Amino acid sequence: MTRWSALTSFYEFAVSTNATTVNPTIGAVRPSVSNGDPSPTMRLTPEATAAYRTIATALDRRLDALVALLVLDGLKMSESLALDVGDVNGRSPKMSVIVRRRGETSRVDLDKDSARAVRRCVAQRPAGPLFTSGRPSARTAPRRLTRFGADHLFWRLTIDGTAERVTANALRRFHITTAADRADLEHVRAGAGLADLRSVWRYILSAEGPAEVPTNPAPKQT
Repeated sequence: MTRWSALTSFYEFAVSTNATTVNPTIGAVRPSVSNGDPSPTMRLTPEATAAYRTIATALDRRLDALVALLVLDGLKMSESLALDVGDVNGRSPKMSVIVRRRGETSRVDLDKDSARAVRRCVAQRPAGPLFTSGRPSARTAPRRLTRFGADHLFWRLTIDGTAERVTANALRRFHITTAADRADLEHVRAGAGLADLRSVWRYILSAEGPAEVPTNPAPKQT
């Protein structure tokens, strides 16, 4: 299932960036999910998630915005990286973004903290990718942050004492499972861009069990 999700995200990103017009995962039969929680994705406590957000804010404005979009709004990493400055509408704290999903566009209203982080990321730029490479050139337009570059940012996002590093999937999983306690499931499904309510229920049922608890939050030094 993890490999299927990665493949689906890859083709969704490829379609959204016009690298291809065909997404072969649409309409395909998804692998069945066994009972229990077969996902290796770590489960996060609210305390751990808050600590990761604090670290992200201190490390890099791009990481701050990425983590906020995952945790507070349920966007996929690929959807976030595909955003352009022109996709951001409104002013903080009331902002929305236009997200490309399955060849269509959807408007997602941002949490006020996400709006703040996204506004910091935009700065004064009038156009171009929302998330840019950390190596700008005066002679060329800003380059879009790649998934590899985003993974490098997440590599620095660590809490002392934890057994493993946090992933984008873990942060998004936290959003879906906690949002389901506060809103109707259809709203959660639409906001996170899930295919159907069964996907929401899989997240909910897998939320039971031990969660990652932070000890001493500290950014990784490079």
